[in-house]
Amino acid sequence: MLYGRARSGPLSNFRLIIARRPQSVIKPKMETSKAIDIDNTETKDNTLKHMNEMKKGFTMKSFLDLTKFRLSQYNTLASYAMYLYYVPSFMAYDSLVFLTATQLITMSSQAYNQTVEGDYDSKMRRTQNRPVAKGLISKQTGGLISATLALSSMAVYMQLANPSSLLVANSIWIGYCLIYTPMKRYSVHNTIVGAVIGALPPFIGTCAAVGSLFTPETMLLAAYIFSWQYPHFYGILYENRYDYKKAGYEMISNSDIDGVKATRHIKFSAILALTTPLGMAYTGLMSAYFLPAYYVLYAQNLKAVKEFSENCNEQNAKKMKMKSYTPFFVLLAGIYSTIIYNKVRNKSKKAELSS
Repeated sequence: MLYGRARSGPLSNFRLIIARRPQSVIKPKMETSKAIDIDNTETKDNTLKHMNEMKKGFTMKSFLDLTKFRLSQYNTLASYAMYLYYVPSFMAYDSLVFLTATQLITMSSQAYNQTVEGDYDSKMRRTQNRPVAKGLISKQTGGLISATLALSSMAVYMQLANPSSLLVANSIWIGYCLIYTPMKRYSVHNTIVGAVIGALPPFIGTCAAVGSLFTPETMLLAAYIFSWQYPHFYGILYENRYDYKKAGYEMISNSDIDGVKATRHIKFSAILALTTPLGMAYTGLMSAYFLPAYYVLYAQNLKAVKEFSENCNEQNAKKMKMKSYTPFFVLLAGIYSTIIYNKVRNKSKKAELSS
């Protein structure tokens, strides 16, 4: 017995039973207790880790991620190309004003998108680490950032000679944030709407430079950007289609399992991608010297599209997405190089004539 001699009395039998209790009966309780302690420790560690992330949530990195700073730059550059093309002479201050205003409004739209889609983003592998989805930035803070950037953009646009570009920029913001973003949850036609809205930034530059919208060069660049978005976005979509469906988005991939309709859309857009660079060379927006490099790279993109149409899996979708980048970069580089070259040459000619 554990307690030595048992005394007589009403509790003696009860004490004898406890004293003779086998160790095997006690052990499971100790093991269960240890298991509970381990689970509690892991839970506490995860909670502390999340709280630490929340405390340091609003960092420069989270701000850049929220506003998609790098992606916003591409939209800004596409817009600035037309501004630079049409302004009579390069003015550093005016260019800085335009670039700043356009970058701010683009960042605002990205911040708004992530703020309202935070709950959906948290359900997808591709977007679950975004600041709002991860809880690093609250929805209230995200909305405040978006509003601040939008208002700042308006103030900067007003410094331009043609502040009417502010109306164009705001129209694109409304289209992207208030039409395209919610449309993804109730209509499969959101892709074409998003492609149209995503092709509009060049009109901001044209409006800021000359006060008008529809010029041949602007239409050509916008048409190309519209066509580029199909292989790019469908690559993203089909690489993550199950996540999009799980998150509750109404996407074409939900019913177009084999990618037949998506391939048809991409092939239609390829007509514009093949012809618009020729139009750019004809109008002088881009030198014809860049055409061979562009078409070689675009041929690789078409090859990736063909592989995607034959086997609509994640690997081929990702390949199609990646192959869409290089032709666009070459085209944009060709446009900028041509514009800068022509402006420098014209300035030299004017200097020679005045001397």
